[in-house]
Amino acid sequence: PPLRQLNHAFTHARNAEDVTVAYYASSMLVKYIAERFGFERTVRMLREWGAGRTTEQVIERALGVDIETLDADFRRHTQERLVARADDFAVDFGAHTDVEAARRRVAQHPEEAEAHAALAATLLVNGEGEEARAEIREALMRDRTQPLARFVAARVAIARRQPRTALGDLRILIESGHDGYEVRLLQARVALGLRNARLARQALEAAAGIDPGRPEAWDGLYEIAGQMNEPQLRQRALQAYVDLDQHNAGRNFELMQALAERGDWDGVREYGLRAVYVDPFNAEARRLYAEALLRADEDREALTQADLALAAEPEQPGPVHLTRARALVALRRMRDARAAAAAATQADPSLADAARAALSP
Repeated sequence: PPLRQLNHAFTHARNAEDVTVAYYASSMLVKYIAERFGFERTVRMLREWGAGRTTEQVIERALGVDIETLDADFRRHTQERLVARADDFAVDFGAHTDVEAARRRVAQHPEEAEAHAALAATLLVNGEGEEARAEIREALMRDRTQPLARFVAARVAIARRQPRTALGDLRILIESGHDGYEVRLLQARVALGLRNARLARQALEAAAGIDPGRPEAWDGLYEIAGQMNEPQLRQRALQAYVDLDQHNAGRNFELMQALAERGDWDGVREYGLRAVYVDPFNAEARRLYAEALLRADEDREALTQADLALAAEPEQPGPVHLTRARALVALRRMRDARAAAAAATQADPSLADAARAALSP
C-alpha cells in the first residue's frame, strides 16, 4: 500500500496473511530508511512521533523529504530488488495441499510431468511419502529436469536419510537452470549432515549471493566460518546478519565485541546505539558504546552510557568504573574522575595502572 495508507493496512486487515504482508512491508521500509538515511534518523523519527507530530511531519523533519518522494523512492528500490531475484527458484508448498485437485489434474493430463510433480508435492505435504516417490518417478520419466519434481525428490531423499541422493537431485536442479535461495539452503543442510564444510560454505555463499537480504545464509556462514577458522568470513557474515536481524541481541553484542577487538571504534559506535536499544541491560555493550563515544569526543553521552552500564549491575564493574573515569576526565570533572578511578582499582586491582593512566593529563 502507499505509505499514507500503511496504518490502514494494519487496522483493516481481513486475515492473518494481510497482517503478515503489512508487517513485512513495514519492516522493508524501515530497513530502507536505515540504510539510506542512517539508523540514527530512525531514532529521531520515534522522537518526532513522541512529540505528537503527524507521519508527514515526521518524515519531512527527520528525513528531509516529503512522504510522496519517500514512497516513490521506496517503490523504485523494491522493484529493482525484486527484479534482481526473478530467477530465484522456490517452491510454495502452501499451494500444494489439495490432494483431490492434484489427482484430478493428473487424470486430465497423464503425460504432463508438471502435473505428476505437483501431485508429488501435495502428497509430501500430506504425509504420503511413498506415494510421492511414485509420482516423482512418473514426473522424471517424462522430464528428468522437471524442477518441482527434483526439489521434492531431494526433500524425500533427506527424509529417507539418503543425503547423497538428495545432493544429486539438487545438483541436477541447479545445473538445469533452477538455482535458488531455498535450493542452496537445502544443499548446505545436506552437506553439513555429511560433514562437508567446504560444500556447505559454497552453498551458503551461493544462497547469500542469490538473496543477500535474507538472514539464514549469513547465519550459516557465520557458524561455518567459526568451524573453518576463517575470521574474515566470520566477521563479514556476522555484520551482514546483524544488519538484517537487528533484534538479535546476542549477535549485535558479538559484533560489537569483534569490532572493538579490531579497534574499529567507529563501527562500535554505529552498532552500539542499536545494541543498547535492543538489550538495554547489557552492561558490557553500554561500556563498549561509551568507549566508542569517547573516541568520537561525545563525552557527555559516554558518561551517560557508563552510568547506565553501572546501573545494570555488571559482573565485573571495574572496567565500567574505568570508562567512567575517562569520561569524567574528558569533562574536566577531576574530583569525580579520581573517585571513579579508585572504584575501578578497588573492584579490580589489576586495573591500577590503567586507572592512573586515565587520570594523567
